[in-house]
Amino acid sequence: MLRKQAEEALRESEERFKTIIQNLPGAVFAHDLEGRILFINKTAPLYTGYSEQELLAITVFDIDSGDFTRDDIYKLWNGLNIGESKTIESTHTRKNGLTYPVEIHLNAISLDNQPVILPIAIYITERKQAETALAESMNRYEELSTRVPVGVYIVWLLANGRFEFEYVNDRWCEIHQIRLEEVLTDSKAVNDLVHPDERESFLAYNRQALRDKKPFLWEGRFIAGSEVRWLRIESTSVSFDNGDTRWFGVTQDITEQKQMEEALSYLATVDDHTGLFNRRTFIQKLNEEISRTKRFGGTAVIMMLDLDHFKAVNDIYGHVIGDKVLRKFAALLRSSIREIDIPGRLGGEEFGVILPETTMEAATPVVRRILKNTRKKIFETEVGDINLTTSIGYTCFHADITQADELLARADQALYRAKKNGRDRAEEG
Repeated sequence: MLRKQAEEALRESEERFKTIIQNLPGAVFAHDLEGRILFINKTAPLYTGYSEQELLAITVFDIDSGDFTRDDIYKLWNGLNIGESKTIESTHTRKNGLTYPVEIHLNAISLDNQPVILPIAIYITERKQAETALAESMNRYEELSTRVPVGVYIVWLLANGRFEFEYVNDRWCEIHQIRLEEVLTDSKAVNDLVHPDERESFLAYNRQALRDKKPFLWEGRFIAGSEVRWLRIESTSVSFDNGDTRWFGVTQDITEQKQMEEALSYLATVDDHTGLFNRRTFIQKLNEEISRTKRFGGTAVIMMLDLDHFKAVNDIYGHVIGDKVLRKFAALLRSSIREIDIPGRLGGEEFGVILPETTMEAATPVVRRILKNTRKKIFETEVGDINLTTSIGYTCFHADITQADELLARADQALYRAKKNGRDRAEEG
């Protein structure tokens, strides 16, 4: 039952990742360091005017690169390490010659242990229009607010402590899913729409901005109708001699941006084949566990696992089948450990597991269970059943251990002995 649940969770994670990428608000062009396009999402053809087939047959340099030369683009790519991102703005030209401004989020990720650049381009035409419009004279705010795609509001904090909205545009009401009459008759009604988990901090930050008369900038969740939406609220104030303060602000719905950030976080931390933490994140988690044991005492265990003779699976059946076997092993590994344990893929057929608050004595049954479950597992594929075993090296750490490299080296040496002594076994480090 646990194995099936783990496998189902892994499948759901993969499908969720694919759905996120396909439904991102921007155009996705994943490509290698030579500019060859590896995959795109359904929005990419709409942005560029090229068909999906055309895009997959060309390089990113064949698409208009806006304000950047080929050398500029290479410099941007080479300046990114795996897991890092950079945001730039540019003006691009579609296949039909029309130009449009975009904000490009360049992300460096690892796929199949190869560096891949994942640009996500987002139209910023509306934002540019809003920025330009808001810079105009406030005497034209009525006309302005009917044209910009953001919520616009003017609110008073009177000297007697009263809080009154002077004006909100239709877009502001649409974003908050509230009627104009409600806002004008009860100015604090909008505060009730702040997500309960964020309401206290929102109100406290509001009070601070009102007290200090400094620009207000806040991002957080609101309940809009039956949906939870992420909003960005910005405002500045003008103070009067009688103690009144007039605030001019804009509200933007940034839900899609937050969804994109979640997708990028997934790409930066999770191995795309198995759904486990990637090597970079696994080592980060190991350092966190080292810090915890150093601060609070106790012990923990790290194990390294290597699928025996896995190279033969790739050589005989191909990498597609090999990748499927890796996913199934990752599900088996999840089902063989505790919920608090931390599994990761370190590269190739090598995996790692951190067992917090665990002694070597307590870890030994876990190690034996993984060996047994792998030995008994029949990895079913379309080319037939595949049987595998695994070798494990594991070691304990405590407050005196301060370096992740030292722990990994000890576990790796124990893993080497396990393979040297016949495989399908474990050795302590």
